[in-house]
Amino acid sequence: MSKTLKKRKNHWTNKVHESILCRNEEGELGLELKGGAEHGQFPVIGELLPGRAACHSGKLLQEDLLLEVNDTPVAGLTTRDVHAVVKHSKDPVRLKCVKQGGVIDKDLRRYLNLRFQKGSVDHELQQIIRDNLYLRTVPCTTRQPKEGEVPGVDYNFVTVDRFMELEKSGALLESGTYEGFFTSIVNIKLKLRGASSGPRS
Repeated sequence: MSKTLKKRKNHWTNKVHESILCRNEEGELGLELKGGAEHGQFPVIGELLPGRAACHSGKLLQEDLLLEVNDTPVAGLTTRDVHAVVKHSKDPVRLKCVKQGGVIDKDLRRYLNLRFQKGSVDHELQQIIRDNLYLRTVPCTTRQPKEGEVPGVDYNFVTVDRFMELEKSGALLESGTYEGFFTSIVNIKLKLRGASSGPRS
């Protein structure tokens, strides 16, 4: 995404900023993360902990959305996975963030359901989010399994009634139809493989 952040007037990309941090003597950044795909949200900068590493460049603000860590896109990852990316990043750690507002806020579901022109920055960010979500989720569909597909691995195969229940309850991040069947791109209420809140960075 770094190369695609082209500036347009009044677009959220104009609010993207980078903060450069180095770990303190204990190896910590003193950074709390909130949100994450397990909550249907972008990763969000949480509390900036006392004794945290100082910003060498830029500013870090609570409630900003975290888009990248050292050029690795993290939108659509669970908080645990974002912590893993941060942990394995070498110093200095570059965080690319954006202030919430306009079309981009912490709600992944809302953002994924917006329509953008193919090739636009927003369309590319949606694709990054979907790719990251597929690392931890299993999509659901109302069609029958095809030969070789494993229920719960390739898809969660559900009835139309169950799909409608899930959609009505808000459990589906993104849904639509494909070849006459209902399909959810991501279901945050059904098994998130290995998702749990992780340690602070």
